Amino acid sequence: MVSGFAHAPLSKAFTSLSALCIAALDIKPFIRFQFVPHITEYAQYWQALLYHIAFPSSDRHVLCVVVLYFGGAAVERRLGSRRYAVFLISAALLHSLFSLVWGACVAMLPAIAPEYIRSGFLPGGPYGVLAALAYEYYVANPPLWSVRVGALEFTDRVLIAIPVLLLALAEAPNSLVSVVLGFAAARVYHMRLGNFSLSKLDVSAGVAHRFQSLLPLVGSLQLPTRTSRAEYI
Repeated sequence: MVSGFAHAPLSKAFTSLSALCIAALDIKPFIRFQFVPHITEYAQYWQALLYHIAFPSSDRHVLCVVVLYFGGAAVERRLGSRRYAVFLISAALLHSLFSLVWGACVAMLPAIAPEYIRSGFLPGGPYGVLAALAYEYYVANPPLWSVRVGALEFTDRVLIAIPVLLLALAEAPNSLVSVVLGFAAARVYHMRLGNFSLSKLDVSAGVAHRFQSLLPLVGSLQLPTRTSRAEYI
């Protein structure tokens, strides 16, 4: 069993970059998505692409780190960093597309609907990407351990489910919508259209080589060394 961010440089980089973007660029007020009026009147379509960058609060970023630590790193080690990068990009782009579709749909609701619904507001942060990661982890990674408490049985998947559930409830119902759209993005990622599937895409060797040259900056962790003999204190 490999734990932590060992052999998972992208997960480690994603964990730190999301916080650095907020701290260095001071873009917290702009990290959100709102279809009305930002898309309908001001045509700020960049919001749909950039509101995944980071959470506006540290408590949600902690939940993000938990999901990446227990789920994202495991998915990256299984897929490899190249296909994992394609997965993250695909999940973010699909979630952006679904956000626009959802905003266009709720904008047509009658005036009796709450304003926070009709505006198509979605809170800033990688809700959709983390939800897609959780879906991928559940689909492809079998449970490593289980604990039975009375009639209930818990597996290590609860370490992913609880943070995602808390994120979904953080600004419900809008954050819940964002998480559901992330699940839909992960489902579409695995769909087949004839012989085409996003899950079969890979990063070109040239791009992968350039990324590998940056690994010393990211600092991919290695497996911990283990002694073959017992030590007593």
